[in-house]
Amino acid sequence: MGHVDGEPPMKYTPNRRIDTVATDAAARTVRRSRLALQQSVRWLGFWLAICLPVVYLPLLAVDGGPRTGAIALVLIGCQLVALLAGRNYTPNP
Repeated sequence: MGHVDGEPPMKYTPNRRIDTVATDAAARTVRRSRLALQQSVRWLGFWLAICLPVVYLPLLAVDGGPRTGAIALVLIGCQLVALLAGRNYTPNP
């Protein structure tokens, strides 16, 4: 149990402890990096959700032809994505 056919079972050695410590440190680093990335995405989503209406509301007010409607739809779609991304943003984590 716990070993490959033909190989003796692994015993506790100092090298295994070092591997475990290194693995734990790497896991903590990955976790911290993931949290920092999540916070950055939330920050960006929050501020885009606030700033995008400044761009697309005047665009909707001015009739610029058929392309204006398509651009406005894309910007409104971006607004929805930004709202989803920034919904859990807290300024002081």
